[in-house]
Amino acid sequence: MIRLLIYGLFLYVIYRLIKSKGISFSKQMGMDRRPSSSADETELIQDPQCGAYFLKQSGVAGESKGQMLYFCSRECKDKYMKSHES
Repeated sequence: MIRLLIYGLFLYVIYRLIKSKGISFSKQMGMDRRPSSSADETELIQDPQCGAYFLKQSGVAGESKGQMLYFCSRECKDKYMKSHES
């Protein structure tokens, strides 16, 4: 009975070693199974007008004084542009 437990433990350790080496090998070979996402897809930014946080990709872009800004909605963009006209 003890021998069976020792064999089982030994096989489990071997399995874990092979599994960890397989994961690092797949990452080196570029075969990582997780979908890659760029920073822009998950970047949260704050609206300069209302202060709400939103994903950059879903924001409304606008330029003010040579700087690119992103807003949560067209209304916030219009309010900001109107209040910061020069």
